[in-house]
Amino acid sequence: MKNKKADSGHAILILIVFFLAVFFGWFALTGKISLGEDTDGDGLSDEKERKIGTNITNPNTDGDRYLDGEDKNPLKINSANIKISLTEKDWDWSSVIVNAISLFLKVGSLSSETVIADTHVKILIENLGDDYTSYVNYDLIYEIAGQDLRKLPTRAGSLGIGEERTLSY
Repeated sequence: MKNKKADSGHAILILIVFFLAVFFGWFALTGKISLGEDTDGDGLSDEKERKIGTNITNPNTDGDRYLDGEDKNPLKINSANIKISLTEKDWDWSSVIVNAISLFLKVGSLSSETVIADTHVKILIENLGDDYTSYVNYDLIYEIAGQDLRKLPTRAGSLGIGEERTLSY
């Protein structure tokens, strides 16, 4: 003979589990509670993404190269902050003296190929911002006494967060 108390206890337990499953399932589907889901796998729970406004089905809402969970500004495209500074300027004075003497001895005008001074410049490019940048463009301008002699458009490439690059000219 079966134990009726045990059977009714099992039935009640099954009903409780069923109602809990329906209850939590409904709340999870309607977004009322989160079970820690991360639908897009970007490192942010769906609940957190709803709060900050990112897309729960797109791991990279702003389209940069960082997932929303590792991006300091997941809603702002290109929040890079590029700093370009001159780090070294070294004149070769022997070249200046030799070329100046040869200019005095030379008859006629200065040709465009004549080197008067040889200078070496290092430029430091830093990304101090919160995002990757896919390009850094700047112009190198050669001038004498305030007159632009040559403008050289230059592309330094991409820089990640905290990355820096030194270029020599």
